[in-house]
Amino acid sequence: MARDERGSSAVATSVATALAVLAVLAVLAAATVAGVTYRGGGTDGTTADPVGPGSSTPAGPSTSSAPEPELAFPDGQRLAGDARDNATVDVPSAEEGWTEEGLTVGYQTDDGTTVGTEDPYLLDRGFCTAPTGFEEYRAYVGLTAPISDTSGDDPARDAVDQTLERWLPVVFEGDQEPPEVDYADTEIADGTPARLATMRFEALDEDRDRCSPPATELRFLAFDTGDYVAVVVSSRGVTVDGEDLPDGLGSDLLDEILASARVQQP
Repeated sequence: MARDERGSSAVATSVATALAVLAVLAVLAAATVAGVTYRGGGTDGTTADPVGPGSSTPAGPSTSSAPEPELAFPDGQRLAGDARDNATVDVPSAEEGWTEEGLTVGYQTDDGTTVGTEDPYLLDRGFCTAPTGFEEYRAYVGLTAPISDTSGDDPARDAVDQTLERWLPVVFEGDQEPPEVDYADTEIADGTPARLATMRFEALDEDRDRCSPPATELRFLAFDTGDYVAVVVSSRGVTVDGEDLPDGLGSDLLDEILASARVQQP
């Protein structure tokens, strides 16, 4: 399984650590200069382009003349992609534990191949401190590299397939067999058709620490935004059977979060 690394804005080197709360997550602080974080896609939508720290565009007032849609949650927050992602998704309020910490969250192999999300919203950061001293969290929701190939009959379906092709070899390197993936067709808040992929896996015994959940669920939600297909990624701790953890992100609430996604109007 992918190597677990942490970066800190106070240092210029990455520190290899044990398993994070969401199963071998590689978390690199946005200000770390030891490694490149990845966001964006190549011309074929399969190779991520390296992007420097602080390159994401924070959520803010829409430049469109159309009124900004209401938030899906009381006092909620809106995660907005840059012009390439051209997408938004809502999360509950900071008072309910959702914070944006300026981190890049994902997976990294021993040879440095990286996949992840930049500036995702984290749930309950600091609920547990790992042996390394890192403040862990229960779940995250963010945008990963968009897919640029929208020429097929079903761009959202193609985008999910391409995203999984990029993620699975990183998350499950070596001799590990990737888990089964469940697929579903759905739609987001503005009625745009979307494709959802869900998978669940347990951590290797040697990677567990006191903050580790029994298993991790990853969801990938793709929808066509015009020039690109945006892909929202969520990760949460679950039981081995895929049930909600008592203090974790519940499946019903995650359904609401993903359903709140919209195409961001220019």
